[in-house]
Amino acid sequence: MPVSCLDLDHHEIAADRCFEELEAAVSALRLLQASDGSVLPSGEDDARSLVGTLQVCARSLHETYATPDRADAFDADLNAWRQAGLTTVPKFDATRDALLAPANGKAIFVLAPYLLANGPKPRGHFFEYFLAIRDEPEEVNAVSRLYPHPRNFCQSLKIVRGSSGISESNSLAFFPENIAAGRIPDRQRFAFFFFGKFHRIFATRTAPVVCRLLGDVDLFFACEMWRSMSLSPQACYRARAIWGYLHDRFHHGGPRRFDRNMHLKMNWFAGLLEEIKVDVQSALACLDRRIPFGEEIFEFIIFDRLFRYPLQPDAPTNFDAGTGFLLFQRLLDDRALRLDGRGGRLAVDFETLVLSLRQLSTEIEALEHLDDADYCSAARRFARRYLPEGGPGERYAPPVQVLAWLDAATQDPASTSSS
Repeated sequence: MPVSCLDLDHHEIAADRCFEELEAAVSALRLLQASDGSVLPSGEDDARSLVGTLQVCARSLHETYATPDRADAFDADLNAWRQAGLTTVPKFDATRDALLAPANGKAIFVLAPYLLANGPKPRGHFFEYFLAIRDEPEEVNAVSRLYPHPRNFCQSLKIVRGSSGISESNSLAFFPENIAAGRIPDRQRFAFFFFGKFHRIFATRTAPVVCRLLGDVDLFFACEMWRSMSLSPQACYRARAIWGYLHDRFHHGGPRRFDRNMHLKMNWFAGLLEEIKVDVQSALACLDRRIPFGEEIFEFIIFDRLFRYPLQPDAPTNFDAGTGFLLFQRLLDDRALRLDGRGGRLAVDFETLVLSLRQLSTEIEALEHLDDADYCSAARRFARRYLPEGGPGERYAPPVQVLAWLDAATQDPASTSSS
């Protein structure tokens, strides 16, 4: 039987040694890998031993957590990589395809060469692992009745153990399609979200920048402090899970549902607009007073997009940073945000902000009625209105004024930058 929350501690004690060996092997192998997951020729001899450790640990842990079929898939992929040569790009199609979302309250163990979204530098298909428990808050069920999902892919998980990239970085999501593989999947079956990490990230990365640029008083909902900064870690997890559900729900709406148009929305500019659209639609849905934590989630969405994502150190090539800069510039153009003279702080016109978000969602969705070729080219033209051409190797140049404000905010001793 799959491991449950109640008996996980017993299994954790039994698996401790295996996790220690796995962590050491993954950390050492990362130093020998190129960004595409292949082993550098100079490290091939050392890598053979480390890969053997991965195989033994994966078998033991998959059997501990009652998924021996996934151990078979991992073995097949690892053996094929060995046969092709560790200096070739790993292709873990079988590992990816064998993954299934756990039932609520159940554990899942995953090990694969994986590209983390917003992970640490250097970015690439390095081996990552995690053991996590699926924990779906009851409030998500209530929201699903208000906003039905045609096919819910969003799985909320709490990390029990994980590699440093999984457990310590700002990356909240695990997408199976980011596992190094030879074949691109034709559809997305599910996505895991580690929402237990969000409270720390928001408190240390986002909130200080918000207070520096907007002040401590909640300018959206007329409170003495920002509602989003008053939640406990437990309440924050539940609220973030609702945001995750709504975000995924809106991915599966509109003229071009993501799961049916993944081949188009993997285009950088089309994907940029898709991500902005679904978060804008999620934020607007949270103005519905029936949504639990609606006002807090509205602030989470707006603040993360505006004040955390653009501060990625690789912003000119970073997808999420691009969404933040685009949204920031749009709100400035619409006069929803403006400099108000209070020591470099910004003023907010909340009514104009909401109207701007509604119009932005409408304009992006209108592009989805175009045919395939026109859709991608129109998405690029739309994005370029806010994100000008960048230098060699860059996707765009950050808007100068927005970048200046954010840089000033992170130079304040009470603030912090993103990583």
